[in-house]
Amino acid sequence: MTPAAVVPSVHDFGGYLLPLIQRLAEISGRDGKGGLFLFTSAAPREGVSWTVQAAARELTRLSPDKVLVLGGRGLPRLSPAQLRASHDVFQPVGQSVLTVRQDALLPYETAAYRFEECLDLFRRWFRFTLIDCPSLEESALALALTPHTDGSVLVVAAGSTDQSRIIRSRDLLSQSKAPLLGCVLNRRTYPIPSWIYKRL
Repeated sequence: MTPAAVVPSVHDFGGYLLPLIQRLAEISGRDGKGGLFLFTSAAPREGVSWTVQAAARELTRLSPDKVLVLGGRGLPRLSPAQLRASHDVFQPVGQSVLTVRQDALLPYETAAYRFEECLDLFRRWFRFTLIDCPSLEESALALALTPHTDGSVLVVAAGSTDQSRIIRSRDLLSQSKAPLLGCVLNRRTYPIPSWIYKRL
């Protein structure tokens, strides 16, 4: 059985992430606030950062709103009150995509007590906040943050992650009160030309 067969829903790059992007857009803004979505993987080097950047670009095509991408290194050093008065901690990384300047970060371990307050602020400022987390093998950060989000996405590199590891990661993320929104099958190769594949 291939890894893709064991996950609840798979969105590969042949579809340009469209089903996943549409799902994020449906969830975001339901309560008048933006959506927070966490991306992680079972093992290192599955392409999580690449997937987050690709998703951010697709979201900017769908919506005129800015997208915030939070890396796995920490939260802004400033308190939420200071953040409200100073937006210069954010820097552009693409058209309508922002991130937090590296020199303005405080490690998550140090800033853990501020998770909810900071994330709630981002919900009010950005329609989409995408959190790029280390793999579940490397860190428990994704499991700590997931309950504060609107859902998680598991990134799986085709042909490199064994089935048992994917199932374990899926089960861990599914135990959170935030739903596992699906999986992205990354690095898939197409043995037939893409223009033919799209017609199938």
